[in-house]
Amino acid sequence: MHWNILLATVVLASVSIDIKKVKKSSQETFDDLKEFSMHIRNSSLYKSNGAAKSEITNYVNAQYFGEIQIGTPPVSFKMIFDTGSSWLWVVGKGCELCHESKQFDELKSTSYSSNDEEIILSYGQGTAFGLVSTDNVFIGDNTDLKAMNQYFVLVVQDMDFDNLEADGILGLGFSGLSNNKSPLIQTLKEQGVIRNANFAIYLNDAGFEENDDDIEPKSNMMIDGYNLGKYSTEKKFKYVDLVSALYWEVEISNINFNGTVVNNMTDTTAIIDTGTSLLLAPFEDFEKISSYFQEKFQCFDFFGFLFCPCETIEQKDEYPSLEFNLGDHAFEIPPSSYFMQINETCFTLLMPFEAPFWVLGDVFIRNYYIQFDMEKSRVGLAKAVTAKNPKEDAHYGWISLLVIILIVVIIVTLGVLFERKMSHGEQKDAPLLTEQPKTQAQRASEEARL
Repeated sequence: MHWNILLATVVLASVSIDIKKVKKSSQETFDDLKEFSMHIRNSSLYKSNGAAKSEITNYVNAQYFGEIQIGTPPVSFKMIFDTGSSWLWVVGKGCELCHESKQFDELKSTSYSSNDEEIILSYGQGTAFGLVSTDNVFIGDNTDLKAMNQYFVLVVQDMDFDNLEADGILGLGFSGLSNNKSPLIQTLKEQGVIRNANFAIYLNDAGFEENDDDIEPKSNMMIDGYNLGKYSTEKKFKYVDLVSALYWEVEISNINFNGTVVNNMTDTTAIIDTGTSLLLAPFEDFEKISSYFQEKFQCFDFFGFLFCPCETIEQKDEYPSLEFNLGDHAFEIPPSSYFMQINETCFTLLMPFEAPFWVLGDVFIRNYYIQFDMEKSRVGLAKAVTAKNPKEDAHYGWISLLVIILIVVIIVTLGVLFERKMSHGEQKDAPLLTEQPKTQAQRASEEARL
């Protein structure tokens, strides 16, 4: 999509959300961002008007989450920005069977409403039970960018989210995954707040470090806008049509390592998912990759991870790039992206799972600046700029290896879509508990009757 100066100035509202990496020991501490320049320097590369900015945390390359506000008066929450799901959910006040997080007190919001419709949200790992609700939702620091009466789930119980560093999940998928209730981006378009239902995401590479305050550029999500000049080395996107307007799912025509074909099937697809940390491959494809590496590079399989000799950085670069042919375009990721180096060993950030499709998680996404276009049911990819990280090649001890493996194995399944693929938008009448959990409002109402 090409824009000249006149057209670029009439776009309604766009949100630019910068991502900032923070220390694990001070996750609630945020530094002020420098004001993002709104001067249009190159109209063909930058499409925006009136951007709102908000800090988003890159948690050791495993979770990317940003800030939204819910309610009247608005209350801030840290949310996983997840293109692999569509529901927005936060934990309700007083929930004792939920992961540790900030909780939303619906009694203090004058714009909150619920019809007591129960719902169960099932993820690859993790389940949330709650009530379908509505309230005003803000994203970024632009208070004018507000979705009125936005559908969300007030969670009264969740399971297996103990390692979730955020308060909840903001789904960026289509309404087919949320019982045809409009997700946030769609609501903003329907209410005329933004002109186009699209957003662009850049995820930087933090190198699995705890502290990368000096890394530039920060990760970023921009709603109804993009900035190729800042986040890409290319001047335009390569667009790939979606298989359907359900997931951000595209067709794979071929997968190969330097000409060695891994998969050459016309019905294979891939879901582009910011909520998944790794690359997830169908078992058959993973076995082909595993055999290739074990035969050629003396690698070995250990609990689903491939471990390979990697004495030097130069040796790591000798491994082949992994190329995905999506639609009519080829997109590759280098070994520096799909390997993680621990002392003299590298292991692949690729795991098998039981599904007939690939999930291209953050390992893939960090290599491309991606526009998610709901209007035209397509994604646009352009080669991402390389974030400057002086600690990128730092080595870790084996204790760190075990900790990181534990983190990524648990977190990777946040955006895994297998269960949702088979029964998306699952809604059940039966509660998870023998005794139905109650919201603050329900408990207050019962006490008043007594």
